Amino acid sequence: AHIEEVKSVVPPNKLLVFDVREGWEPLCKFLDVPVPDTPFPNINDASEVRFVFNAIRALTWITILGVAALLALSLYYGSTYTLLCLVLVLPLLWGSGRLVTWLVSNQTDKSTAV
Repeated sequence: AHIEEVKSVVPPNKLLVFDVREGWEPLCKFLDVPVPDTPFPNINDASEVRFVFNAIRALTWITILGVAALLALSLYYGSTYTLLCLVLVLPLLWGSGRLVTWLVSNQTDKSTAV
């Protein structure tokens, strides 16, 4: 509905309805500039975004279950294993945070590289 409204108001020679899957050609033709030699950027590749999302979701569950398991062990075995569980929980949380940071920054670097 919105596209049709815009088409009715904007003159055809001033409007490009562009689908990024078409690549450089229609855009460059509309702007009357040469087509670049570089490939058209595709930073929002669905499979990459899905991979990052699923990796973060899996890592979140592993962290939640890992911390819960270590806490349960600590409570079950008493104070003798509390320090050991704490020593295991902290690297688990730190490593999870680092991995999520890396996954997100890797995806962000792709968007700023264009």
